[in-house]
Amino acid sequence: MRFKSISFIAGMTLLLSLFASASAAGLLNTDPQQVTFVNAQGINLKGWLFKPEGQGPYPAVVLMPGCMGAYAHGDAQEIDSTYLEWSERLVDAGYVALLVDSFTPRNALKNQCGNGTTGISEVSDRPHDANAGLSYLASQAFVAADRIGLMGWSHGASAVMAAMDESQFKNGARFKAAVAFYPGCVLSNAFGGVQKSSWKPYAPFVILQGSADTVADPITCTNRVVIAGQLGAAIVTINIFENAQHRFDAARLVANAFTQHDVDAKIAADAQALRFFDMHLP
Repeated sequence: MRFKSISFIAGMTLLLSLFASASAAGLLNTDPQQVTFVNAQGINLKGWLFKPEGQGPYPAVVLMPGCMGAYAHGDAQEIDSTYLEWSERLVDAGYVALLVDSFTPRNALKNQCGNGTTGISEVSDRPHDANAGLSYLASQAFVAADRIGLMGWSHGASAVMAAMDESQFKNGARFKAAVAFYPGCVLSNAFGGVQKSSWKPYAPFVILQGSADTVADPITCTNRVVIAGQLGAAIVTINIFENAQHRFDAARLVANAFTQHDVDAKIAADAQALRFFDMHLP
């Protein structure tokens, strides 16, 4: 799978290991635990906790779903297959995973796609949810509090970008690395807008996006990344997979408008995301 990569790394080269994770995991707890935690807005959030068996402490990742929410077909009893797959992948690699439900606790529509400023904001609302998930995990004895990462998809990936800006959440625990699958990088013109962007992630950050994405413009994200590098971000990278579409990582086979480009991009991007966390949450 070919992809273009733009990287700005101060003092080192970003290496993507060719080896599988060496971290050993216990058996997967196939029944995720429903947990609750309060964000800075006073909202009592719901999350789904996945963890290896054993005492830990394990590294952990907070997961932020896209605008369709955490559940399949709007069913609050069934976690969407993409997030379930990633939770199981992380547990198998020796991580705790916390999937955050931002919409149900706010009594909002589970489909926030296209709601714009009238919906749940990826800039002013959901970053609080990500940080609340971080605080919850950091308080658990089975989690290594200094080894917590953040990952999101689409609307949730935009929230990841906003949460990781150096101006945000300076007090308390902070994430050690972040992965964003096909974010909308306009970010409601926050952080200086696209052309005069002030966005600068405070920890290692990678964007994984398809060149054929007609929902989240890869050029916009590239501009954000380029400027972040010029502003001095230590590690900020965008990997653009040729001819892959929005939500390419849901492409398990060529079907339902997904192409072989999407399938190939999913395989490559999923492996890169896990290696990124293995590198930065050792």
